[in-house]
Amino acid sequence: KEKTGIPTTLQLSGTERRLESIREVMLFRGLQELLSNARNHAQATAITVDFDCDEERVRIQVEDNGLGFDPEVALSGESRAIGLAALKERLEVLGGSLTLESQTGQGARVTMDLPVGETR
Repeated sequence: KEKTGIPTTLQLSGTERRLESIREVMLFRGLQELLSNARNHAQATAITVDFDCDEERVRIQVEDNGLGFDPEVALSGESRAIGLAALKERLEVLGGSLTLESQTGQGARVTMDLPVGETR
């Protein structure tokens, strides 16, 4: 809330652990992108971040009550949401995924899922 002015709830679960640097940076930058989108594009007034880590994967879900969007358009890279398309590609290179759930006028839920192990 300090930087954005938007009340943000952080929920942590699972195992505390360090990841390979590239994975930590990827998740950190991805979270920054998602929070920035909620602030700059969605005009959200509340954000919830769920962070869950187990022995096999890390899952970060960001949910907001903002304006929502069309996920297909956002991932096409043809809109101002080019950051989401690039984030999806970077996660996939590391064996992860990006899931977008949203409808115009109904907020958004975006989930980053990334295996903790090295890419083979």
